[in-house]
Amino acid sequence: MRMAILLALFLGGNFLVACDFAPDNDPSYNTGDTIISDGTNVTTTDVNSDTLQTTANDTQVPQDTTTPTDTVLQLDTYLADTGPGDTTTTADTSEETFDTQMTDTSSTEDSSSYEDTQVTDTSSEEDSYTGPVWPCPKEFQPGDLLHTSIPAGDAYIYLLDKNSERMMIPQLGIFNSWYSDFLGVNSVPVECLTLYPLRSQGPVLVGYRPGSRIIQDPVAPQTYVILPGSLIAEVNSEELIKSIYGDSWHNRLVVVDDVTLANYMVTDPITEPLPHDGMLVRNRDMLQDERVWYVKDGQLVEILDGAGFWQNDVVATPEATLNQMPVSTETMTLEDVINELREQL
Repeated sequence: MRMAILLALFLGGNFLVACDFAPDNDPSYNTGDTIISDGTNVTTTDVNSDTLQTTANDTQVPQDTTTPTDTVLQLDTYLADTGPGDTTTTADTSEETFDTQMTDTSSTEDSSSYEDTQVTDTSSEEDSYTGPVWPCPKEFQPGDLLHTSIPAGDAYIYLLDKNSERMMIPQLGIFNSWYSDFLGVNSVPVECLTLYPLRSQGPVLVGYRPGSRIIQDPVAPQTYVILPGSLIAEVNSEELIKSIYGDSWHNRLVVVDDVTLANYMVTDPITEPLPHDGMLVRNRDMLQDERVWYVKDGQLVEILDGAGFWQNDVVATPEATLNQMPVSTETMTLEDVINELREQL
């Protein structure tokens, strides 16, 4: 059998194939005849004649299932289903089909070329970056806790203030007055820690949380309560302290060193037997009243979700004492209180 493909033209949605098809043993075909098929009719013509003879093809010419490349089948099927003149859609869709086939087929030359293109296109700027590597696992925000160890092995925990400057938490007792566990502490290398400078203004150490402790000078007999803003106020008598914190006030007493004491700023002494700013209080005389109040600017602000892990620091205050204080129309959540106290450090 002799087959010489002369012309293959894709026109609109049909294909036109011209072949010199002359079986050796079939006298019904002339050697010079040309068969033209559009997938529906078969037309024979003498290449030396201008006259076309058309015969109806009752059965669809079966598609050659032995076509060596699936991509060709996909393209043929697409062109057969697409109407003529839709050149924009044809180009986009056939390209998508091609890409899909190239993904599935790795043995063809076109597939290799496609993969080479992908490698070139997906190269990122990071591959060509030659600058220093960012030493932190992420960019930390105010309120985050950072931990590292110096070569000697001593561990330090730092709090980032509102300006993302470091404040050191010097003692475990101070840490426990603010936090219930260490889950929020981020361990970072020293190179990361140094990207956040030490605090340039104000206290460089985090002190005890306001209202949680009563501190005493290690040398002099003065006793202080802790207020928001790293302030402390002296309380001149045990009777006054007891009226504010109750009979078990001494359980909150902590003797601090000179360095810790110097981190605070001393303000006016406490003179009235009323809860001071920063304290958490509740009504001692009404057990069914579970509301917790935060003392802010001399007023009682209700904490809507309670004291949470600060529950042990809530002071049971006589109802008569609470009635002497105005109740604010403002309400807060515990997270609001925490964030406000941190910002005031």
